Amino acid sequence: MAQTCPATKTEKILLSTDGSEYSDVAVSEAIAIAKRAGGSLVVISVVPSESESPFDIVHSEMQKGLIADKELSEAEKNVKKVKGLAEEAGLTVKGFIYAGRPYDAIVETAKDERADLIIMGSHGRTGISRLLMGSVAERVIGLTECAVLVVKS
Repeated sequence: MAQTCPATKTEKILLSTDGSEYSDVAVSEAIAIAKRAGGSLVVISVVPSESESPFDIVHSEMQKGLIADKELSEAEKNVKKVKGLAEEAGLTVKGFIYAGRPYDAIVETAKDERADLIIMGSHGRTGISRLLMGSVAERVIGLTECAVLVVKS
C-alpha cells in the first residue's frame, strides 16, 4: 500500500524579496500558493549590515543612519510592490524591512510570525550579492524549523 506524505501547511507564508529576477519569480510563486491555500503573506526585505541581529528599521532611528539611503529606499520599494500585488490578489499581507544578516532576519521573522513556509529566490541581485544569496538560502534551510521553497528563475 502506498504511503502518502502530509501536505505542507501554507496558512502563513514568509516571502523574502530583494527585487532581483529570482526574487520576482519567488513573489509570483508565493502569491499563487497563498491564494490557492487561502493563506496570508508576510513579506520582508533585508538590507545587509554589520549588525549582529536583525531589527525593524522603521522602529530603530538610531541605526537608520548606518544604512545607505539607496538600499533602504530599494527595500521599501520592494516590500511596497509585493504588498500591492498580494492585496490585488485578495491576500492579507504584512510587510517588514530589516537590517542585519539576511539569513538571521529571515529565520527570526519566520519564527516570530509562526510561518508555515518560507519562499525565497535562489540568488540575489548581481555580483557578490548573487553569490551570497545562495549561501543565504542554504543557511535558511539549515536553521529554520519550517518548510523552505527556493525558487529558481
